[in-house]
Amino acid sequence: MTEQNDIPDPEKLSRNIKDDEINPDGTLKPKAFPIQDWTDPKRRGMSVNRQPEDEPSQAPQAFATHGQKVAETTAGQVRSVRSRDGDPALEVIKDPVDGNELHSLIKPKKKMEHSELREVRDDLKDEFRLVGQRGNADENDRQAALRPG
Repeated sequence: MTEQNDIPDPEKLSRNIKDDEINPDGTLKPKAFPIQDWTDPKRRGMSVNRQPEDEPSQAPQAFATHGQKVAETTAGQVRSVRSRDGDPALEVIKDPVDGNELHSLIKPKKKMEHSELREVRDDLKDEFRLVGQRGNADENDRQAALRPG
């Protein structure tokens, strides 16, 4: 049985990334994925936008503010991140907000110590890849040329 909130493993997820959250080699810094999104009771989780295959008009860059870059992964890659005990560490849930029905959250599946959350965050950041930048078509084309396949 499929739950209403199920997001298929192949569905792409995107996250806005600031320039100072990117290493010179193009990998993402830990601060692009703040643990406070999981530990601060005022925050509900780590924000991402879904990109359903049946809605191809929703390019990941559509949700970035001007000059921000966009990193992308899939729901399955997020769910592949494991906790210390080997169980899946994270879940992806739909979280529509005003003006963005595709908004979702990445949340821990269980309570973890801060040190374990850092490990999970580091594994999560390695699952994301830069895919472009809003407001800069030349950069989008360059990034697309660098992607395999």
